[in-house]
Amino acid sequence: MRKPVTDLTLPHRLLQGAARVLSLCSLAFLFLFLVGESGSDTGPWGLTQAELLLFIFFPVGVMVSLLLAWRWEQTGGSLVILSILAFYVVHQIQTGQWPGGPWFLILASPGPLFLLSGLLAGRQSQRE
Repeated sequence: MRKPVTDLTLPHRLLQGAARVLSLCSLAFLFLFLVGESGSDTGPWGLTQAELLLFIFFPVGVMVSLLLAWRWEQTGGSLVILSILAFYVVHQIQTGQWPGGPWFLILASPGPLFLLSGLLAGRQSQRE
């Protein structure tokens, strides 16, 4: 059985807290991006099929996975990583180049933190 949050070690609490704060920042930024884009002439709803596939992985897949990670850290963190990897691979296949800039990875960065936090929680519960 998993320990309550109050029984977690300090490094684990810090890691979990960082993952949650960063996920809120990522979710807020992505939400504002989506809301801002939906009002434009070329908003997310005017996507081509190729763009829609990318859109499913990023930002939708990342956002849904980050929300899941609040309850199921390992599952949500793993899904964030899989979503961003799928986004990069599909983008590479479609365009012949990797997405530019660090922003996709920065916005998905809470995923590995959630995964690590979930793995630490699993190790702590096994020790009891």
